[in-house]
Amino acid sequence: MRSQRRLLLHNMQSKTTKLRLVNQPGEYLKRRRRSLRRNITDGEYALWYWLRNNELGYKFRRQVNIGSFIVDFYCHKLKLIIEVDGGIHNDQIEYDTRRENWLKLQEYNIIRVNNEECIHLADKALKIIKTKIEELTKDR
Repeated sequence: MRSQRRLLLHNMQSKTTKLRLVNQPGEYLKRRRRSLRRNITDGEYALWYWLRNNELGYKFRRQVNIGSFIVDFYCHKLKLIIEVDGGIHNDQIEYDTRRENWLKLQEYNIIRVNNEECIHLADKALKIIKTKIEELTKDR
């Protein structure tokens, strides 16, 4: 009886451990997200100032992984992704295209905003985001 109980407990623990390991993001993605959060660009910082306190009426999270990709800002309720494009995106056009296509297949809505717009023309960037939010909430 005791050995059966031990075996049952062991099986339950190993199953929960396996489930936990499957649901957790890879260690690489976790370290990469931390690094991106610490080394925020000026454009991301300027935009995060408006997004972090529900200024637009929705909660946004920063540097979230979706699948094997990390996105700059994400609103779960609207399935809205905001990408701040800096100079590095000019060098990785093919990667960005493949990534964006995969995210769109998963039914995510994506907005791309230029890094310089976020810094110098924050009103323009916020207007683009507000317009997209209105478009997404109009159907509800």
